[in-house]
Amino acid sequence: LVQNPSFKVITIDVYKVNLNVLVVDYFGQPIPNVSVKLQRKSNSDYVTMQTQTTGSNGVASFSGIIGGDSRVYVSVAGRPGETQYLYLVDSKQILFKLDGYVAVAGYALETSQFVTMVILLMIIVAFIIASTYKRLGSLVQRRRK
Repeated sequence: LVQNPSFKVITIDVYKVNLNVLVVDYFGQPIPNVSVKLQRKSNSDYVTMQTQTTGSNGVASFSGIIGGDSRVYVSVAGRPGETQYLYLVDSKQILFKLDGYVAVAGYALETSQFVTMVILLMIIVAFIIASTYKRLGSLVQRRRK
């Protein structure tokens, strides 16, 4: 055993894994500035390995990470978000669809806030059209006299 040593190369497939996390809103549009935490299982708990923020394309990239039991946690503006558990063996892309948010001009709004803003905008536009129509009607009647 000692006189005839042999060497073997061992390749670990779960090392240097790349992970891309795409975060989209209710309509499928990318959400920028979302905090994405990559956590790896250590004993019975998860430890944060890296934290990234999504870019304008809604993607946060993690490269050269160690695979295995992992979870990805996404939060928008410090609010509790969503979690996906996965076992990383090779490079992959995962998708988070946050139905509770809508991306407007680079900012994530809660869907209820977005709906309220749209309804208010519609009421304001209807009021402007109604008041303009009323003024135009009175001008037309004055010209007829």
